[in-house]
Amino acid sequence: MSLKQIERSSTAAFCPAANLLALGTVAGAVDVSFSTSARVELVEFDLASKGHDLPVRGAAVASERFHRLAWGRCGMATTTGASLGLLAGAMADGVVSVWDPVRLCDGAGERAEVAKLEKHVGPVKGLDWNPLSSNLLGTGGADGEVTIWDLSNPTAPTSYPAIKGAPKAAESEVTCLAFNHKVQHIFASSSAAGTTMVYDLKKQRPVISFSDPNGARRCSAMQWHPDLATQLIVASDDDRSPALQVWDLRNSISPLKEFVGHTKGVLAMSWCPADSGLLLTCGKDNRTLCWDTMTGEVVSELPPSDNWNFDVQWSPTVPGLCSTASFDGKVQLHNALGGGAGAAEDAFFGSAGEVKPARVPTRAPRWLRRPCGVCFGFGGKLVSFSETREQPPAAAGAPAAASGGGAPSTHSDIVLHSILPDDTDSLVSQAASFQAVVAEQNNEVLATYCDQKAAAAAAEDEGEVWKVLKIMLGDDARRNLLLHLNYEPIEPAPTAAEAEAAASEAAAAAAADPTEAYSRGMPNGGVPSADSLASDFGPQGADAESFFDNLAESPGVPPPQAEEDAAEEPSEMDEFEAESPSPHGSGPGHYKMPEADVAVQRALVVGDYEGAVKLCMRAKNFADALVLASIGSPELWTSTRDKYLKRHAHPSMRVVSALVSRNLTELVQSRPISGWRETLAMLATYADAEEWAPACDALAARLKANGDATAAALCFLCAGNMEELVRLWAAGVRSGPAGTRRLQEVVERAVILTRAAAAARAPSAAFAALAVRYAGLLVEGGQVQGAMDFLLTLPSSSATAASDDSGSSLAVLKDRIYQSSGSLAGYPAPPFPFVLEELQASATYQHQRQQPLAATGNSTSSSSNHHHQHHHQLHQHKPPTPQAHNPYAAQYTAPPSQYSAAPAPAPFTPAVNPQHHQPQHNPLHHQPPQQQQPAAAAVRTFTPAAPPPVAAPPAQQFAPAAPPPA
Repeated sequence: MSLKQIERSSTAAFCPAANLLALGTVAGAVDVSFSTSARVELVEFDLASKGHDLPVRGAAVASERFHRLAWGRCGMATTTGASLGLLAGAMADGVVSVWDPVRLCDGAGERAEVAKLEKHVGPVKGLDWNPLSSNLLGTGGADGEVTIWDLSNPTAPTSYPAIKGAPKAAESEVTCLAFNHKVQHIFASSSAAGTTMVYDLKKQRPVISFSDPNGARRCSAMQWHPDLATQLIVASDDDRSPALQVWDLRNSISPLKEFVGHTKGVLAMSWCPADSGLLLTCGKDNRTLCWDTMTGEVVSELPPSDNWNFDVQWSPTVPGLCSTASFDGKVQLHNALGGGAGAAEDAFFGSAGEVKPARVPTRAPRWLRRPCGVCFGFGGKLVSFSETREQPPAAAGAPAAASGGGAPSTHSDIVLHSILPDDTDSLVSQAASFQAVVAEQNNEVLATYCDQKAAAAAAEDEGEVWKVLKIMLGDDARRNLLLHLNYEPIEPAPTAAEAEAAASEAAAAAAADPTEAYSRGMPNGGVPSADSLASDFGPQGADAESFFDNLAESPGVPPPQAEEDAAEEPSEMDEFEAESPSPHGSGPGHYKMPEADVAVQRALVVGDYEGAVKLCMRAKNFADALVLASIGSPELWTSTRDKYLKRHAHPSMRVVSALVSRNLTELVQSRPISGWRETLAMLATYADAEEWAPACDALAARLKANGDATAAALCFLCAGNMEELVRLWAAGVRSGPAGTRRLQEVVERAVILTRAAAAARAPSAAFAALAVRYAGLLVEGGQVQGAMDFLLTLPSSSATAASDDSGSSLAVLKDRIYQSSGSLAGYPAPPFPFVLEELQASATYQHQRQQPLAATGNSTSSSSNHHHQHHHQLHQHKPPTPQAHNPYAAQYTAPPSQYSAAPAPAPFTPAVNPQHHQPQHNPLHHQPPQQQQPAAAAVRTFTPAAPPPVAAPPAQQFAPAAPPPA
């Protein structure tokens, strides 16, 4: 079914600038009313409307019927000329009329005719506008004359002198004429005698002629190739030879190739202006075919008509749209490659009137190609392509072109750009400075860097993170952490060996000089001065006698009467002794023992400590119970202590209870969340190596659930929990310059944490993903070498500790950076991140493949095997390298299983300066158990067998034949 339709027996021509179609009553046909009138009409097509009709926008009465219509661009580029160009009609009486389409649309009728060209005798069938010089119009008539008209001034047209050497009129009725699309001064005409003449306007004569070597064929249609200047196609309306012949003027002895598809003579053809690989033809077999000129095959076929199809045209404004005209009195618009309005409906009702593709197209039409596009590449590269339209310059000596000019030519430009983000400079500079610090492989340098970052931090919380990182880089991390939390740790008591050594040193010093012990630390070598004596013993000299006179009044010596009074008064000790009961139950201070004490005493007599403790607890004598329990068994002491702590559950006793029972997790859960610093200080004081990380994780989890991300990050930092730390820090990373700076800071913290002696846990999946993102930004900024340096400084376990795709992404990125840059020749080649697998095709596929490719199968297989062997040798897995010595391996202790980190290969360990070696024991250090290292993460890839090569095209190639030897 067609898109649009109008009941007319007319030849057609599309407007080059609007959705208009010109119709001229065709000569040699009558309608059902047997009318002999002739009209030229302009109809409008709107493909968006649902209507099927073509409304008439303008019309005029013509003096005679038409053989051909041609709509040119003459005057379209001028401000005073015709904005829709000029419409020329070749009539059966030898007259060529020219109309202004704008006037026709305005209803001017016959007044829209701007010129009438009268020079031919007999019908005019050859008519064409020059596409490169839009003011030139070529005409050819039955008298054999070929005339070139200049319509720069349509109201006063001029013609050029007759072409010299033109054939005789009786032998050369011109049936079609066409200008070359690439060379401005070349055109050709075909005659009813079967001869095609090529003319040169510069030389004013024909330059070449050719005809079918198998016999004369009446030429009914002829078209130049839109892109190849030396090729054209000639068709014949002879039913005995309906083939299309492709000629190349470089070898005009015989046609280059032929297209066979029509069963009867061809009456018209049209080459697609939007895609030179598509050609439309129609003929006496009532068929309209769309050809692929590259392969010579039929792409699609339009719905057949009930009579001859005598005209077909491509639309220059709507790619893929074409018009057909037939002697059954219909002019229709179609989609040349299939589909259209009502196609689905016709398919439902079983209609055969829709466009049917003859085969699956092997390529998309050129108008479906993108005119421009961009694609980002690896390493901050951007490739772009675009089509450039250029107006060809006028050839020297050629007739002056109208201001409209010729058809522009197009060519594609491919440009490679280097795109750097706006924040690349700051990121590159920060990355370079931090890389220099890491390359020192010295914890003191990293500690100095942490001090600088803490001093430059905008917020106090940010600065505290750097301070804690510095603490973790030091030797005595627990002690320094307590000082940071404003708690003064006690000095550790000297060991027995240290105390014995100090005593021996003091004894040896005393034996060598007895006075040294007295005089050590005193001024003047131990000899007292006069001032010191005066201060110690009072005034000297003249006041000495008064001292003895007042000796009896000295406040330090009681008078004799006072001493007697004091002797008569009883002392407190006397009263206590008088009131205390006698242990034997007799005497002046006799005391009667309570029944509870009697029961306790009776239990102690027989050694029943447990019963005595129960009696004391029942009487609430807790101190007595604890003293008695300490004499008994360890189980009795433990149970008595626990009962006491349970009854006395005030805050301080809760701390004592947790410390005594070694249940620090309960301590963390029972402590108030606001006092997390005090809780962390308790953990730093009492937790051992196995309890430290789980307790800090529990405290951080409480803080995180409470919404305090900063405090939670500090506790996770103390625990060395890289997974949670990176998640908290990376949560604030956004896009833009601010996000890039934040990402740089997070990466610096994570890398320093992996260098710290206390960071015993293996790098996590979150850190691997963060490293991939950061290295990707460096690569996008053009810093390929800097990205590789950063990845090489990471621990090797960062790519294998991840349980998701982050580790494999890190390995893939490292391999891609290495393979894409030629400046990394001195770097070690990373392992191939994929698993190579041999895939074998099924026997059925191999059999189908070998049948059409028997001649080329061996070479293809050999080439494929060679390529695969080379690829396998290039990326074959190397044996694992020996692990670097870890200076902190001796400090590792196995934590509980619920807190153990995933096993990972040995991390990257730089050479450590002996002066900065970490101590053998670090109170913050927590190391996962040493286990067997898993294999590196890999991605399984499936490499299909090499596909069969495309079969060679037919022997008749669409390429110019070699010219004959001179």
